[in-house]
Amino acid sequence: MNRGALKIIGFCLAALVLAGAVQFLRMRADNQRIARDFVESVASLRQQQATQNAALQARFDALNLDHALEASTLATADGVRRGRALLADFRTLLAERERLAADQTAAGRKLIEQLPAGRMRAEAQRGAASAAARTHKLQADLSHAEAANADAIQAILDWADRNHALVHLRGDQLMVDSQRPLDELKELEAVLAKSGQDVQRILAQGHEIEVRSGRDLGRLRDEMRQ
Repeated sequence: MNRGALKIIGFCLAALVLAGAVQFLRMRADNQRIARDFVESVASLRQQQATQNAALQARFDALNLDHALEASTLATADGVRRGRALLADFRTLLAERERLAADQTAAGRKLIEQLPAGRMRAEAQRGAASAAARTHKLQADLSHAEAANADAIQAILDWADRNHALVHLRGDQLMVDSQRPLDELKELEAVLAKSGQDVQRILAQGHEIEVRSGRDLGRLRDEMRQ
């Protein structure tokens, strides 16, 4: 069993405020300096948040939760205990990711609130709200899918605990000496595979948003420098 390398999503500020920032291009020339400075601040914060996300992703990668599903883990009580410890660490990182996403969203709102009161700030807030409606749903879907994936791993560890007398290693393969628990394991593996596919599908959507928002932000910065 291999659930694959799961990545986290960190929606950078640009994905939330770019729609509002674009509106600045339609404003009077004397607002262009404020608009340009704001877009540069968006780019700076986006880079800062990307660095934060990469650091957290490195901790997910270092955890290597796939070890919890290896045959050598499931075949012994000690192995299952180690698998449960890995899973607990994974859930802790998921909670940390949720907090980081909330902090990054708050940082975006704070940046908008620093704009002069009036039309500029209102346009940015409108654009941010429109983009947030889309990305927040994706964030919620990811959280649900990752929790389901963790629960699927826990179910397999629970299965191993219940069936130690029937499970052993042959080389690097897990052998099950009874058809009923073997069928149960296959059902649990199918649930695990489905949850992993759901996570990967949502991550692909998030990656597309990140690439598109980064490209649009770069184009906007170029236009405002002219």
